[in-house]
Amino acid sequence: MSTLRRIGARLALVLGGILAGLLLVEGWFRLRQPLGPEAILFNAPGFSPLDLYDQVPELITSPHPGWTGWISTMEYRTRVSINELGLRGPELEDKGDALRILAVGDSFTMSVQVDLDDTFQSVLAEGLEERLDRPVEVLNGGVDGYGSQQATLRVERLADAAELDAAVLVFFLGNDFYDNANYQHLARSLQGRPLEAIPDPPPMPLWIQVMGRLSYAYAYWEVTQATRFHAANPKGGQMRRYREELEIFTESRGKLRNRYGPPTDKALRRFAEVCDGKGLRCFVTLAPAAWQVHEERQAATFELVGLGDSKPMLDTPALWATEAAEGAGLPVLDLTPSLREAADEPLYLVFDGHWNERGHEVVGEALVHWLAEEL
Repeated sequence: MSTLRRIGARLALVLGGILAGLLLVEGWFRLRQPLGPEAILFNAPGFSPLDLYDQVPELITSPHPGWTGWISTMEYRTRVSINELGLRGPELEDKGDALRILAVGDSFTMSVQVDLDDTFQSVLAEGLEERLDRPVEVLNGGVDGYGSQQATLRVERLADAAELDAAVLVFFLGNDFYDNANYQHLARSLQGRPLEAIPDPPPMPLWIQVMGRLSYAYAYWEVTQATRFHAANPKGGQMRRYREELEIFTESRGKLRNRYGPPTDKALRRFAEVCDGKGLRCFVTLAPAAWQVHEERQAATFELVGLGDSKPMLDTPALWATEAAEGAGLPVLDLTPSLREAADEPLYLVFDGHWNERGHEVVGEALVHWLAEEL
């Protein structure tokens, strides 16, 4: 055997060994699926381009009418279109005799992580059409980062223009209490600060997107590196916010009610008033965080923000949200039981924390069963 061939054979053996090692590592990650800093929403929805939004008084931000583009991360790549009313989806046509429902809320409602046809709104519309035997449209009025006050304003401003019959407010248990308590402060702090003054997040390089989709091990490493920065800076704004959001699940009844309860009570009463004034049938549904459904995510999530020694009270915030909604005269459905019943399969994205396609299917089916009776 020539020297060149011997070198080539040895190189092939080395490369084969490296490849086999990488495959073993990847196999371990795929089988074990370890959860670390990715268990929280650090990575969502931070990849939305700023030109997707306009700055709007009171609403703070609103999707730019007519915007169309791709949103890409290591876990998904979706085409998002905003119609002239600022809703995700196509332009509205003549309503005819259709029942038109607006879903409002935050990123769990906007759902840029999945294609429009795979969102719970599409599942809900199809299911209600079959159950009610009439045309049904469920419009996507979600906006990343919204609390209940902004969602209510969306309903108020769109009720007539979209010829709405009903509205569903999706209340995210993971941070809507926090968002409602801090809405006024945030609105004041952003006055006179145009979105153009905020640096546009750099696009995720294509090779990272591709590698993250191909390899669980690589995606885990990439996300871990990104979030370690926040964990190493516990007094930084990002880490402080996530700790405060999660403290709601660990603190006493008094702190939740005194600090976070009143703003949510007020917001849901206002939602009910707007619905009554506009002649709409309105509902509230509670959306749990991934670690409330897949309990194996809990430890990593709370440890990340320095609450590892606490004992989370997973269902307490849902009880207060239900109390607030019912106190405002609003029918309310907690989606947690339906999602937990299906928790033997993945319902949330791993590194993003929002519902995957199966999660949207479960949510849509639960809403169909509930709203068909209510309507």
